[in-house]
Amino acid sequence: MIESQNRSEKLPHIDFLIFTAIPDEQEALLDALGEYRAFNFGDSGIGTLHHIQSKTGDIYDVVLVTLSSVGNVESGIQSSLAINALQPNYLIMAGIAGGIKGKTCKGDILVADQIIYYSQSKRTPDGNEIRPQGLAVDPYLLQVAKTCLDIDWGQLRAEDHFKQNSNTPNIHFGPILVGEEVVADTDYIKQLLKLNPKIIGVEMESYGAGRAALFPRQRIRFITFRSVSDFADETKDDSWHKTACAAVAAYTVFFIKSGLVEKVPGKSRKVAGDNIILHHFSQQLLPQEPVVESVNAIDANSRLFHVSLPQYKLFKDGLPIDLDSVQNANISAVKKVEKLLIKHPDATLFYFGIAYIPLLFHLGFLLSNKRRLNFFEFDRYSQIWIPLNEEGDSSSLEVEGLPTKKTRR
Repeated sequence: MIESQNRSEKLPHIDFLIFTAIPDEQEALLDALGEYRAFNFGDSGIGTLHHIQSKTGDIYDVVLVTLSSVGNVESGIQSSLAINALQPNYLIMAGIAGGIKGKTCKGDILVADQIIYYSQSKRTPDGNEIRPQGLAVDPYLLQVAKTCLDIDWGQLRAEDHFKQNSNTPNIHFGPILVGEEVVADTDYIKQLLKLNPKIIGVEMESYGAGRAALFPRQRIRFITFRSVSDFADETKDDSWHKTACAAVAAYTVFFIKSGLVEKVPGKSRKVAGDNIILHHFSQQLLPQEPVVESVNAIDANSRLFHVSLPQYKLFKDGLPIDLDSVQNANISAVKKVEKLLIKHPDATLFYFGIAYIPLLFHLGFLLSNKRRLNFFEFDRYSQIWIPLNEEGDSSSLEVEGLPTKKTRR
């Protein structure tokens, strides 16, 4: 049953936000989720609202959104907009994928424990050197998924492909490759497996959605479910699309209905206050609008005080023309911050910057005793600023080219 939306009606607090990439995935999930109401959430997108009762009696409010087009850029942008508008507790990317032949069968369910983005590379005379970027899914949701194994695939047994093969889906856990291209090449898959021999599948959207889930200060718990529709080789076709879509839809709804995922009450919001933005860019011009939007996404009702530190005119060919000038610009910006902190002692201080590294050290030294800084990084895939993950792992710092003779200068 479909109901139209009353635009004046306030949406409930959203438990699950589910994203799909193609119409077949959307259709399968609409069938599995059941009755829904279509609505739009401002300028941020259009989706369907479902109320799903779990085995424990909890009612989960679920929104399903389908991307305008495939790919990580689109999933990153649309996920960010939907997250900011709906502020869900959990984000699921559900759809089909290419499986790894010999490890998986068509129709099997793939649950990512890690997402490996492989499209970033360095071009060398010997070819492309892949520089993978890793992204972990939420460990709590992964733990729940590893408990949701006793699904009844009865409805799927009516699907032609499962009838012919006398099997029902198996559930696999492991790393999933995510890139920007449709893969139909056995040799290329063998090359990608060298990144991690435990890889179970390859697809095109989960990295963008996963990065978007890092954006809010109260981060969204994210996981991705896929079903194998082909083996990303020369035999790739669409013959298993609908069956695989039905399988992943069934698993996604089973996951929600299990009642194992905590029903979180409406999120508490920070009381509106004052925010100070220090916007630092030394070698290229960076617009102010995305920076302001990033802070508003965290605290939409706050007063913003913006301190801009543009130094790009003081650089040539990536190097400062006059070190004294750029150093004095740092000092001047910090004085502006100090004055604002005197007037607004309870303000939160945000730093956004893409700058010459020695200037960052100098600025950090000047600011270190002023106030705790909240740092953001620029995500070139989703074109948004994202709070740095202070809980993440980082590799050790390696320094090369130090002088052999030490000096105190």
